[in-house]
Amino acid sequence: MPTPSSTQQAFLRRLFLPVAMLAVASLVHAQEFYAVGKNQNFLQTGPGTVIPDPSFPFSFEAGSAKAGTLTIPGGATFPLTFNLRDKNYSFTRSFGSKAALDAAFP
Repeated sequence: MPTPSSTQQAFLRRLFLPVAMLAVASLVHAQEFYAVGKNQNFLQTGPGTVIPDPSFPFSFEAGSAKAGTLTIPGGATFPLTFNLRDKNYSFTRSFGSKAALDAAFP
């Protein structure tokens, strides 16, 4: 069997990575996942300089690979809406303070 030329080898290497990435992405979306988190958000304004994000200092986020509804203690429910960019379902709310975040999502 003949050995591929260096041009053919380079082409195959360039082709392999995108195909592998598509395969991994397909597998990831075939899996179920659920994520819930409280976040404190920051901006890096320079080397070694980090400040609280003035627009969205705190947030609550929930996400899933499947459609669903988030139910929090106390019984309030929030639908997870489809996010076309990452092909998942999510819910996000932003807060101006940690106290407001903790009051809304204990």
